[in-house]
Amino acid sequence: MESLGHELQHVIEVLGTSARSSAAMYHFFDRQAGGYRIGGRFETYEAVQAGFAVGREVARARRLGAPQAQQP
Repeated sequence: MESLGHELQHVIEVLGTSARSSAAMYHFFDRQAGGYRIGGRFETYEAVQAGFAVGREVARARRLGAPQAQQP
């Protein structure tokens, strides 16, 4: 769940630009997104924070005893 929140934040970041190719997204994150590199990938503060926020919400729901999804 945390990873989904994190990656969806990256989608939001890119949708606000004219980037429509892998190369354009690379240049966006390299020059404009205020991101930083970890190994061979880019990261943004917003995406990291989004992942943490989703993790906190999942943990909160578990503590409160939120119903679990049924498996087929």
